[in-house]
Amino acid sequence: MAKKVFLYAFDRTARVCNYRFLVDDDICIGKIHAMAKQMYALAGKEQIVVYAIDDFPALKQCYYEATHTSDPAVHVGFYDLLERNGIYIHN
Repeated sequence: MAKKVFLYAFDRTARVCNYRFLVDDDICIGKIHAMAKQMYALAGKEQIVVYAIDDFPALKQCYYEATHTSDPAVHVGFYDLLERNGIYIHN
């Protein structure tokens, strides 16, 4: 099974506005930083935050629920998951 690291960008309302991932040998600090930098650049003037997190079994389901609902509580819940278990990557 391939090892993955996911990067999620959140807007000011805690909604996922972008995501990327790295696999196996591509996982390194330099590439994580470069991807986050691209995500900040794509956001332009929109204020976002980017978090990196290792893949885990329930991550896909949590992401799906957060991106397929209009319930702000679910968005905030996914943001909180990344804030507690991920690493903040600042610009």
